[in-house]
Amino acid sequence: MKTSFFRQISLWVIGLTIVVSSSSCFEILERITLKKDGSGEYLMQLEMGQMLSMLMAFGDLSDSSADGMSGMSEVKMDTTILFSMMPDSIKQSWQNPSITKNGVIAMVMDGDNSILTFNISLPFSNVTDIDAFGADMGSGFGALNSPVSGEDDNTNEMFFAAGKKQFSYKAGELTRKKVPFNLGDEEDEDMEMVKMMMGDASYTVEYILPGKVKKVNGLNYNISEDGHKVTRSVNFLDIMDQKADLGVSIQYK
Repeated sequence: MKTSFFRQISLWVIGLTIVVSSSSCFEILERITLKKDGSGEYLMQLEMGQMLSMLMAFGDLSDSSADGMSGMSEVKMDTTILFSMMPDSIKQSWQNPSITKNGVIAMVMDGDNSILTFNISLPFSNVTDIDAFGADMGSGFGALNSPVSGEDDNTNEMFFAAGKKQFSYKAGELTRKKVPFNLGDEEDEDMEMVKMMMGDASYTVEYILPGKVKKVNGLNYNISEDGHKVTRSVNFLDIMDQKADLGVSIQYK
């Protein structure tokens, strides 16, 4: 039963990622909530309610019959998976199990109301844990032998920067290094198709700080009225084309 459960969830993840790479009707939110001691929570959220109908094409991934696919519009799902309960076939690919085991995947789907939200979250003791988690996310998807992993795990590179060392912290300052998203040596025709399909997809980063922001070194970042949140939204294609980077240094009281 457990093997079947994880297989179904893994296939849902594959289907979701394929849809993400073939539709512009979605939003990506990356949020880091920092506490006074430097610990906090990382969240990567994919909001895909507008294209829920496209997901129905993957109904057979959960062993549904073709005749039953139309009924998927009535599906309601609220599923949470702890990384600590992942099968060994995925765990054995992790380089940072003491960190990655704390991750959580949550999916909410409501066909009647066109709601589809996919969250990956991690409580961290230091922001460098996010880099380690990203590396294991890439290797974890690769372990699924899925169509989205590929030889270079480029899909994971888009969302997690393959665990590159981006983040650092010291008292009163959070820093994210400029790290280009490497999509590998895709052929021009294939890349143009991806760009066309991803069209208006948005990517928003949020940093929620334990103190009031004093200074932000980075392009086009906005500070909230209460001074505790720094936000930036970009077109996802600009990240792919390396026209926009997410580098920033935030100093706070």
